Amino acid sequence: MSKAREIFKKIFSPIDLTHGKPYKGIILFALPILISNLFQQVYNLVDAIIVGQVIPVQFAGINDTGPLSFLILQFAFGVSAGLSVCLAYKFGKKDYDGFRKSIFNSILIALIVVVLLTTLGLVFKGQLLNWVGLSKEHDFISYQAADIYMTVIIAGIFASICYNLMINILRSIGDSVTPLIFLIISSILNVLLDLLFVYTMPSDELKVFGVAFATILAQFISAILCLVYAVRKYDFIKLKKEDLVFKWKVFFYHLKMSIPLGLQYSIIAIGLIVMQSSIVAFDINNPVEGVTPHFAQDGYGAACKLQNFITVGYYALSNAILSFIAQNNGIGDKKRIKQGMLQGGLIGIILATFILIFGLLLSINGFFVYIFLNESQITDLTIKYANYYLYIALPLGYFLVLTSYTRNCLSGLGKALFPFLGGIGELLARVLCCLFVAKIISPDNLYSFTAYLGVCFADPFAWIVCVLFQSIPLIIYLKKIKE
Repeated sequence: MSKAREIFKKIFSPIDLTHGKPYKGIILFALPILISNLFQQVYNLVDAIIVGQVIPVQFAGINDTGPLSFLILQFAFGVSAGLSVCLAYKFGKKDYDGFRKSIFNSILIALIVVVLLTTLGLVFKGQLLNWVGLSKEHDFISYQAADIYMTVIIAGIFASICYNLMINILRSIGDSVTPLIFLIISSILNVLLDLLFVYTMPSDELKVFGVAFATILAQFISAILCLVYAVRKYDFIKLKKEDLVFKWKVFFYHLKMSIPLGLQYSIIAIGLIVMQSSIVAFDINNPVEGVTPHFAQDGYGAACKLQNFITVGYYALSNAILSFIAQNNGIGDKKRIKQGMLQGGLIGIILATFILIFGLLLSINGFFVYIFLNESQITDLTIKYANYYLYIALPLGYFLVLTSYTRNCLSGLGKALFPFLGGIGELLARVLCCLFVAKIISPDNLYSFTAYLGVCFADPFAWIVCVLFQSIPLIIYLKKIKE
């Protein structure tokens, strides 16, 4: 019994990333994040599967909101990730007073972000839907589903930010297991709520509302559980009266580390919005008997859902390297930082190879499309749109893992400017590809399937440009360590 208690205690103890073999610490820290991300993707997939199977007509509209949700929520995620660098730096130095002051400033920034994002999101929601090509005139059902879904997601930003802030506080001290446990609980709850709302709500509109609300409610419960657990287990997290002192210098330091990363994620989302708008245009400009079909939206949407699911390991690895570098940067161990960068990069390349093989296997006969869509909504053209995106994106996925990895390496070092520039490069590359490549390869018909292939190259092209922007400062940094 005592041995089991000791093992249990070891699992839940924070990992000190400043000691031991770098690759071992990175893997052990990344595994709970990987499982956590998988569960997060599972309940995102459950949303998509339930909608695709039960209310398939609304699938395209909800899926079209993906880049819009990314624009808003990923800004919040980027801000909390930037704040975790400040937290991990203080924890690495064992400066617990500074750590608590960092928590206080992180909370202030999170509250400001909540107010701004919620207000701006609700005010400009209509314009956002138009950005991705949705309008009442062309496709009222998709527009209505997207409008309902986005309203709930925007109104629930507070829950998303609370959750992201809590998990990043815990990860900054080396605890990546606790967020996983509570996320598993909330994922199960989310699935149950999804099923409850979809099968009990009297109309399709209310079913869409229920699917979105279930996700927000699950995140809020997870955030509360994380907060209660963290305060009760880690005494140095509990804020004291002397910690609640506002200082402009400290506040602006946290802003400097968090806002650029948040803006970077949002800038990337603008490129995704342009790409989604291009996809919608293929359906609008290829009507079937006067009705706008969903072949391109459904196929591309299913492919993106699959890609997001199978690439969660990239982001787990990137989050692990961010905490690893930030903690070691706190104690000034540059040699160890270099070792961690190189070993973590090799892990990413191996991971990308397995994902390439696995993704191509799932594309055989469009197998994965049937997971997301009711068979009545699937055509040969739907499968063709889905598979060809994967045939282009998966082989070039090595650049996707390097994009996320180099971004978090720089963020962990406190070099927020370069990831921001990488995000701008990614935006420009994606937009230029959507605007011009289709015209070059299919000048006679901008909405042919050949033109669609040109749009599919927008993502890989953006990853390549971003890697170029972010790799140069890292190479210079590594060269200085060697010298």
